[in-house]
Amino acid sequence: MLGGTVRFHLGKLNFKLPNKKKGSEIGWHQDWAFYPHTNDDLITVGIYLDDCYEKNGPLKIIKNSHKKKLYSHHSKENYFVGKIDTKKNKIGTKDSVSITGTAGTVVFFHCRSVHGSGHNLMNNSRPLILFGYRACDAWPLINDGNPHPEVNLENYDKNIIVGNKSIKPRLTKVPTIIPLPKKKHYVSIYELQKN
Repeated sequence: MLGGTVRFHLGKLNFKLPNKKKGSEIGWHQDWAFYPHTNDDLITVGIYLDDCYEKNGPLKIIKNSHKKKLYSHHSKENYFVGKIDTKKNKIGTKDSVSITGTAGTVVFFHCRSVHGSGHNLMNNSRPLILFGYRACDAWPLINDGNPHPEVNLENYDKNIIVGNKSIKPRLTKVPTIIPLPKKKHYVSIYELQKN
């Protein structure tokens, strides 16, 4: 999927807390908006650690949206808020697909796929582990807090799973909007989207 080379990008455990107040929805977004690179050969792998139903806020995705445009994730005041204004952009979210499944279900999605999730209306949390991978020649355009070459190149190269070290990024014609300015830095997507 990534052209024969793979670099580990990120790993995180996402607990969608129970009930409508705590188990907040995640607004529609593209991961690419958070961490643009020199090319878009980036994927996310999600693994449900518990059964996921429509009622506990599954991942929802708009099919083939990764082949379309990059949407602005900025507010009217031009702050990066990590979500798309679906009304302004006329995105039909009713055509989205809920990705439900039993514990152990694995999903793969492209960094430009438009996705989000609803409220968790059940009494237990819905855990999902997420792993991000990128092609070795996909270099970050902004420090997103993950292993970053300008901070420690040796440590950055330790994240290569398949492929060779290189300081030559592959540049492709991909749409990019830098995720700045932000009112808050290094906060969860839940906090960022509240702004």
